[in-house]
This record gives sequence, C-alpha cells and structure tokens, in this order.
Amino acid sequence: MKRLPRSIVSLIIYLLVLFNLERITQQDTQVIDIKGFVYILIVILIISIIQIETVRNISLPYLLIGSTILYAIGKFIVFYYWTVWNNGQVYLIITELSLIWLAVILARMIGTYLGDFKKAVESITFSGLEKAKNLNDAREEIQTEFYRSRRYNYPLTLVVVQPDTNPLEYNQNIAIKEIQTSMLGRYAAVRLAKELSKNLRLLDTIIDLGKDTSIAILYPQTDGDKADYLINRINSSAHDMGFSVACGHASFPSDALTFDELLRVASDNVKFPFTDQINKDKDSDNKFYNQYE
Repeated sequence: MKRLPRSIVSLIIYLLVLFNLERITQQDTQVIDIKGFVYILIVILIISIIQIETVRNISLPYLLIGSTILYAIGKFIVFYYWTVWNNGQVYLIITELSLIWLAVILARMIGTYLGDFKKAVESITFSGLEKAKNLNDAREEIQTEFYRSRRYNYPLTLVVVQPDTNPLEYNQNIAIKEIQTSMLGRYAAVRLAKELSKNLRLLDTIIDLGKDTSIAILYPQTDGDKADYLINRINSSAHDMGFSVACGHASFPSDALTFDELLRVASDNVKFPFTDQINKDKDSDNKFYNQYE
C-alpha cells in the first residue's frame, strides 16, 4: 500500500514541474515552447487511464504507442500550420514526447495500485457479493420472510457463523494482535460467505452482523431438523479453506418468534464442531445438500 501514495505524490510533483516548466527556463530561449494541445492531451491521458478501467487495463507499451499516435496527429495534422518550424523543433518534439510518456507511466502506475487496493478492499468486505447484505439493509427482507412464514406456516432457520482465529500466531504486541485477529477473521468470514453463496438458493440470504467476523445465513422454508446438515456443510467448506468456524442455529417458530430473538438464541448456541465429525459427515452432507438445493 505504500506504493500508491508514493505514486500519487510523484504525479503531483510531475504536474507541478510540467505546468511551470516554461516559467523556470530562461525567457530568451525558445527551445521550451510547449504547445497548449500537449497540456490538454496529457491531462486527458492521465484522467482516462486512472478513471476508465478498460484504458487502465491496456498494457503500458500499447498506451505509449497510442499516446504517441495521438501526439503525432495533433502535432503534424491538427496544429501543423500553427507550429513555427525551426532548428529547435526536434528538441521540442523529444521534450513533449518525453513529458507525455512520463505522464502515461505515472498514471498507469497509479491505476494499477488503485486496482490492487480495490481488490484488497473487496477481499475483506462483502462488496460485490449479491446475496450478502448488512443487517440494516436486510431488515425489510427479513420481515418479509417472517410474514410469509407466519402466513403460510413455513419454517425458517437462522445460522450464525463465527470464524475461529485463536489457533493462529500473531505479533506479541497487543494492539497489533487485536488488529490482525480482526482483519484475518473478517477475511475468513468474507471468503466463506463468497464460497457459500455459490450454492445458496434464491431465497437464502447472507447477513453481515456488523461484528467484525460474524455472519448469519437466513434459510426460509427450512425447519430446524435440517439445520445440522446445513451447519455441517458450512463446517466442511471452512475446513477445506483451512480454518474452522463456530456455528449456532435457531428456528422459527420452535425457538423464537421474532428475528431479534432468533438471532440471540442462535448466537447463544454458537459452538465449534469436532474435526473428526466434519470429516465423517462430509460425504453424507454433500449428498443431502444437493437434494436440499
């Protein structure tokens, strides 16, 4: 992440020098006489590369070739008759091309680092995961499912999932340990949510409980008898990814009559499974879950 602020600072310094280049050179020298369209072209290239993902994904050699072609069109076609051709034009062309290429390189660096930063943010958040919602946004959908369950006498099950981060080793510093625990736990929860979302029904919803690492999965039209199979499926997926989770469940109407009560009961029932039991039930759970889908 250090490269992103450094590249931004480099671009700012570059623009500062660029727009004052003629001012800091000797006034009686006509070699540095950059045309206005070059400034405009540089600004357009920087904005396009940073803002437009399609342009940002183009490889650097092609960007340099493309910017050179645009410069050539402007220099030798559009503004040809407004250009004073003398012995210093060759040096001016080299200078202008160098400035354009440097702008493209810096903008491409920033675009690449921004893309990496975006991927890092997505890896620890639920952004881009359609079936995952935070608790506030999911309230209306939850109430709809509860109304449907009451109206048509459908069962409903909520499973709370808490990734285990205790076995991992961290720096001994308490503050760093807390940050690392929170971040890794969040990362594990997001990875698990993304994996589980591939096999969820359209009715099912993943809920971000806003407790750093805890998530819940709402299974409409699913009674408590099937909860163990669903939890074993969750445990198996987490085990395959290299970590364990604690799960608890509660069902409507047998365990609670409102979502808040359902969430409280499920959270109180959270416990870690035995690894041997996960391996033992894995095949049978997969077979059942395929039927459940």
